[in-house]
Order: sequence, then C-alpha cells, then structure tokens
Amino acid sequence: MKKEFNYSIYHKRIDDDISKALTSFETIQTINEYANVDIDDEARREIDREYEVLEFKLNDLRLKIIFGLEYLGLNTLLKEFSDSIAKFNGNLTEWEMELYNDHDVYYYSPFINLISQYKNVITFQIENLEGNKSHDILILERILNSTGTILSERGITPHKEGDIQKEIYLNLRYAFTETIKEFKIHKIVKNYVPDIGIKNLESAIEVKFACSKEDLKTCIDGIKSDILAYYGSKDWTRFYALIYMTQPFFTYEQLVADIDVTEITKHWRIIPIIGKGDRVKKQKISTKNLE
Repeated sequence: MKKEFNYSIYHKRIDDDISKALTSFETIQTINEYANVDIDDEARREIDREYEVLEFKLNDLRLKIIFGLEYLGLNTLLKEFSDSIAKFNGNLTEWEMELYNDHDVYYYSPFINLISQYKNVITFQIENLEGNKSHDILILERILNSTGTILSERGITPHKEGDIQKEIYLNLRYAFTETIKEFKIHKIVKNYVPDIGIKNLESAIEVKFACSKEDLKTCIDGIKSDILAYYGSKDWTRFYALIYMTQPFFTYEQLVADIDVTEITKHWRIIPIIGKGDRVKKQKISTKNLE
C-alpha cells in the first residue's frame, strides 16, 4: 500500500531548509561586509564552509520538490521544474541584488523563489486531495451508521456476525473500489485479520454481534484486544468497531467509556447499531435412532 503523504512534515522541512539557506547567505554577507578589503585566509575558509552548507541545503530543497511532484504524479510540472533548474547551470547558490527606495539594497535568491512557487503548487494539490479524502470518510461513516436501516429494508435478520459483515462489504464495495475483506495486518509475532478494509482510506472495520449483555461484554473484550493488536500499523490508521445489538443493552457513552482505556483508542470510532436479530442455536443430533 502506498504510504500516506504526510504533508505537514514535508512542508515544515522545506520551510526549515529555506530558513537555514537564508541564514547561510546572511552569514556570508556579514563576513564580506566586516572583513578587510583583502579577505584573510580564515574569513575565506569560513565563507567556503558556509557556501558548502548553502549548496547542500539548496540541493536538498531541489530533491524535496522533485519528490513531491513525482509522488503526486504531476509529470508536466516536474518537467517544467527540471527545465527551470537546468537554467542555473549548476549554480544554485547564485544571489541577485535589487535597488529600491533609491538607496536600499535587497538581495534575493532566484532559486529559493522558484522553490517557493512549486511548494505552493504542491500545497494546493495536497489540500484538494485531503478534501476528497475527508468527503470519502464521511460517506464511509454514513454507510456504517445506516447498517440497521439497510438490513431492515432488505428484510435481513442477522443470526451471526458474518450476516452483517456480508451486507456491509457489499455496500462498501460499490462505494469504494479498494474495499477488501479478510486481509492481514502484519506484526512481528502474529498476523491479525480485520473483517473489512478500505485501502485508499487506510480504514479497517470490525463487526460485532450481541444478542445479550453477556454477548456484548464478549464483544467489548474482543474490541479491546483488536485495539492493542492493530496499534502501530503504518498501512491502517483509522479503525471502526461496529457493534450490532438486538436491544439497547448499553448507551453509546457507556460503551465508549468502557472501551476507551488507553491513548491509542483515539484512532478508533465506536458505532453502535440496534436492530432485529437472534442467534440460531445449533441443535444436537441424537444418535439413538441411528443405532
């Protein structure tokens, strides 16, 4: 699965690199201004070191922009960026001077200006993608919250978790093309298998079925185990525990209070559903008449 683009970290690192590059340039300017006309060897070595730092940071910025454009599949912009970089002829540390107010001098980096322009493009694209994902999550949660109504309208009375899982899976499959079931979340010692997943939303769903308070207590224990089992997954970051109850055994607040035992549950959402249902008890087959 393609790992989610963490734009906040990406954005911060670009801003940090720009800040460090500007600091290096200011250091170089300060040394030039306060050194003698004939810069001594020590000052020259310090300038050379700062230029090395500056060149490293600017090249790092170049690679970060290329990564962002490639990740988002913006191939036309990537080519335009590469063409613009080529015009520098390898001299990314070049700075230019402008005069304003008739006497004030303003120094700027054409390369950093270019980086800022493409960073803004990436920002716009990411905001659009995040907006689409938020919309998809709202649709997902709306479908899950409608489970009771969906089963009722189809005349389905569930007798086991599998009956509910099947209908949820069928509905989600039509809404989200990357819906899967019985997939594995890999851990060091053991692999865990959630009921349903939507890969592009990094969302996994567990379905529980309770016909009594004792059933519900078992469901809660199972959810607590799932919370610990799935914690730390890099591919699955959002989890839903859908609890289908045949009676309102407990309120939503009571369920959340009992399940929310650790900080890691912030990645989980509890969805209680109340609807018709019962468990079909397995009948014992007598062997007396078979003898």
